[in-house]
Amino acid sequence: MTKNKQLNFYSGIALFIATLGMATIAKTGYEAINEVPVVTSFDELDFPKEESLYKNMKPSCKMVEFNKPVTTHENTFNKGDYAFQITNNDDFSFIRYGNGETCYVKNEDIDIFPTLYDKMVKYGIRELGSKEYYVTNDTKALTDIDGTTYKTHKRYDKVTVLFEVNGYSCIKEGLDISFIDSSYLKELDNEYRVASMYPNKEITDTYVAVKSRVQLENENYQLNLCENRTIKELFRADNKSFIKYNDEIFSIPCDEVETIGNDVISIDLRIQEVDAIKDNELYRIIPCVTGKASTPTNKGIFQVNATYGERYLNGTNADGSTYHVPVKYFFPFDGGIGIHNVYYRTDEKYYAGDYKETYLTNNGTHGCVNIPLDALEDLAKIIYVGYPVVVFSSDEEELVEKFVLKDDEELEANAYISKKEIYVEFKNKQYVKTA
Repeated sequence: MTKNKQLNFYSGIALFIATLGMATIAKTGYEAINEVPVVTSFDELDFPKEESLYKNMKPSCKMVEFNKPVTTHENTFNKGDYAFQITNNDDFSFIRYGNGETCYVKNEDIDIFPTLYDKMVKYGIRELGSKEYYVTNDTKALTDIDGTTYKTHKRYDKVTVLFEVNGYSCIKEGLDISFIDSSYLKELDNEYRVASMYPNKEITDTYVAVKSRVQLENENYQLNLCENRTIKELFRADNKSFIKYNDEIFSIPCDEVETIGNDVISIDLRIQEVDAIKDNELYRIIPCVTGKASTPTNKGIFQVNATYGERYLNGTNADGSTYHVPVKYFFPFDGGIGIHNVYYRTDEKYYAGDYKETYLTNNGTHGCVNIPLDALEDLAKIIYVGYPVVVFSSDEEELVEKFVLKDDEELEANAYISKKEIYVEFKNKQYVKTA
């Protein structure tokens, strides 16, 4: 019979071993088990009578893991199955597993975790897991939750989580047991799969701008990126920049992107949106109104060149009249063009939906980027002279799913479909998208 990788301690883990020089194992942190056998003689154990099996046996109290598939007597263990070592000598171990069953195994077939059992007792853990995760950011592993720093884990390191407690995960790497903040772990996904293919990668974890319009592909999608489109770069390898879009990973030659950094104000003219990125995290998404057709907001890569508090902005309208507008903050980035509020533009309708598009068409700005006052006040908390600003106009359909056609006949070409469509016409037939 095959044993599950998770070891059930509700029955059979509390053991008492006496005589023959073996000290009694004290009551553990697990629930008390009634009628637990007390071993008073090796004759009671499931040992053949070969002296080598029990000669010089000594008490033990450790967790072990099978390092290969093993069949012993009527029991079959898989690689990765856990058990509890009761006694051992130089060659053999007597173990308890499952619901209290026991047998002996060769020491060469198991790996011993010296401290794991103590941790399980300390935190009342009765089951061990074996799910694999990867580290999402460089972080320190601890000897225990309240322990000292044990080692540094790098991004994309793969670890096995044995159990979780108080926001920490007990992990193993080989025979090493340590604890790591659970928020720094993620289940193995497509990002990890791609990253693991490049052992010599340079992790950049920053934002880049595409130098010119480009079309990228992976096995599932086609990605269309406009000039200056800002996007997150994960790492570089083989002279390629690996970028992430909606959890999909694409690659582009390094010389086709420009590094922006971990801070960026990204302004998308098409959807009239400002994305404020601070320290690689999305700080705030802000609706905006940009320049009208006669005085457009220029596309390009810029930097904030000043940070002004309350002041008046002066200029000349198309009809020759002048304006004198008070603002709370003004952050110029392209000559006299910058980000600011307008006190008379307080209604949300100026920054939302169809009204915003109509207003932009007919009454956009003189080139500046208008945002709501509360958003401007938030932006003032993080912005500085030199803060990167990237202005672009995204494509309406950036991400296009590769279409899978279902038919008995051989298909001559790949077909693509927008996320909004369900059917496609191919060779005068209708093919339904497969799940």
